[in-house]
Amino acid sequence: MRVSLYIRVSTDEQAKEGFSIPAQKERLTQYVQSQDWDIFDYYIEEGVSAKDTNRPELQRMMHDISSRKVDIVLVYRLDRLTRSVLDLYQLLQDFEKYDVKFKSATEVYDTTSAIGRLFLTLVAALAQWERENLAERVRFGMEQMVRQAKRPGAPPPFGFELVDQKLVVNEKEAIVVRYIYDRYLQGAGMVSIAVECNQLGYRTKKGNEFKRTAIFDILNNPAYYGSLRWNYKEYGNGTKINAPEDWILLEGVYPTIIEKETFEQAQLIMQRKRPMHPRQVTSTYVFSGLLRCARCGSSMVGHTISKKSGYVIRQYLCQNVKLKKCDCPALTDYFVEEAFTEKLDEMSDSYSTVAQSTRKTPQKKERLEHELLEAELQKMNDRRKRLQIAFSEGLIELEELRERIGELREKETSIKQKLESYNVQEKALSKEDLIEIIMNTRRVWPYASPEEKKHMAYLLVKRMVVDLPDEQRKNRKNKKVEIIELAFN
Repeated sequence: MRVSLYIRVSTDEQAKEGFSIPAQKERLTQYVQSQDWDIFDYYIEEGVSAKDTNRPELQRMMHDISSRKVDIVLVYRLDRLTRSVLDLYQLLQDFEKYDVKFKSATEVYDTTSAIGRLFLTLVAALAQWERENLAERVRFGMEQMVRQAKRPGAPPPFGFELVDQKLVVNEKEAIVVRYIYDRYLQGAGMVSIAVECNQLGYRTKKGNEFKRTAIFDILNNPAYYGSLRWNYKEYGNGTKINAPEDWILLEGVYPTIIEKETFEQAQLIMQRKRPMHPRQVTSTYVFSGLLRCARCGSSMVGHTISKKSGYVIRQYLCQNVKLKKCDCPALTDYFVEEAFTEKLDEMSDSYSTVAQSTRKTPQKKERLEHELLEAELQKMNDRRKRLQIAFSEGLIELEELRERIGELREKETSIKQKLESYNVQEKALSKEDLIEIIMNTRRVWPYASPEEKKHMAYLLVKRMVVDLPDEQRKNRKNKKVEIIELAFN
């Protein structure tokens, strides 16, 4: 076991007996020797407080832990590592993440034992209690600020600047805000407004191009007609996180950029559009969430076109096409499905009967090797026990015991690594199993409903990158969609 020894003294503890660096170092070294562990490194903090985890040697140790160079962290006392319950809980979480044990040389804090794990549970409970108390105090303070018409933190929204903790209008950005509301009331969609803003050279407060989410946030923020809203959040589809009785709205707090009536008209338009959310329209698209554009890498979503004659065209459209950042043509769902089934046929045909007849032979050989390795591992455990008995009876010396135990550990490590590689191979889906699933999917595909096809596609496919070559765009009757990449789960 590779052990890191963490040693710390703060300025006022330099002269205290038992806390000096040499004393801690000697005691910890003796402890490691008694446990037959290996010292990986010493991490010594001299004259450093434990008020937080921003300590050079502690950070160096955490880097070695994340690099999986350490198995155990050993300290003289718990307060050498930290004096904060929250910091301790976070450190123990990090240790657990990298399978590192924690132990104190003078206390019962040992995560390798049952009582040590009980301690960890108690620390977690204390940390949660402290976090919840802190959250309640912060929430109460913010609510009091809001009721006093004071802004409870957060960066200023687009259109405003923060001066002496108060919002003042940024006239350049305010022009963009008014333009967005005017265009939305004229019937333009959020994506179209984002494209127009970008073409006019407008940028967000961070200097980025406008997207639909930025337009949505502006159209839903009552700060633009002077109101302070707190503890209210809404998703893009209109779903509220907090109930109305939980949030606060105070009017006349900020300087105005638009009229209240303008804001309310925009909200009415948004409410009328919500019943026709795209997710409801495209819920039966077989490959939604799986398709990627071969030209730009963006996802492709379902898109429906209704003709006056009543004829409906179902397509997949690259999302960057809407933002005029990609020239990928719309792909009719029928041609995408046809390309998918043809790809399944190709894979099924390429699987020869010769490969099927020989598939079980290597599997039997691997199982036999697996059983032999497990038997050898059991023999190693028996030898270890016999050596310990021989040492206790005085038949061999300590140095010989350590040497022979070390040899056994090296062999055990090699055997365990081989066993793990076999376990990974057994869990992974073999090529033969994948082909069998593909053949079964292709067999029932013509008889499945759109919902069943979508379910099968999601179980089988992880990602499908598609494109329509330019020469195929003029072919109206039999377009050939190309599948550039087909990745399976």
